[in-house]
Amino acid sequence: MVLNAKGQENKDTKNILIVVIITGIAIIALILCFTVDIGVLYEVSQHPEYFYVSEVIGLSMYPQVYTGDMFIVQTVDHPGFMVDIGDILIFGNGNNAIGHRVLEIHPDYYVTRGDNNGAGEMVYPSQVIGKVVKTIDRYNPIGQYMFNLVAD
Repeated sequence: MVLNAKGQENKDTKNILIVVIITGIAIIALILCFTVDIGVLYEVSQHPEYFYVSEVIGLSMYPQVYTGDMFIVQTVDHPGFMVDIGDILIFGNGNNAIGHRVLEIHPDYYVTRGDNNGAGEMVYPSQVIGKVVKTIDRYNPIGQYMFNLVAD
């Protein structure tokens, strides 16, 4: 109860406090909505066997993707897995997994290239691990925490 100088309940102060609390909750809800893709988060939580989270390391996808960003990767085992031009394809190259953008789709291979690279490479379907369905910015700890939580 909020009292004024005369010891009486001050309804104006109480109403302002309620408005401030509701506004704060709304702001937090908006931040969560804009930092976490709820649709992707839901799909990952419902079918974790088809997704994994990977931290980006390297320069090949600058300036779109930076070291410390996170990729949410849909695996090739996903029933709806399809590759389109513009997707970031994750493929194996020896002991490393590489993520580069698809430039061309051919019947037997894909042509991919890092956004920061000069030359493209041929990637065969047998090399493909998955594709990126969401990139979480390195400055988005809420999004990174939420996706790490459901991916574990």
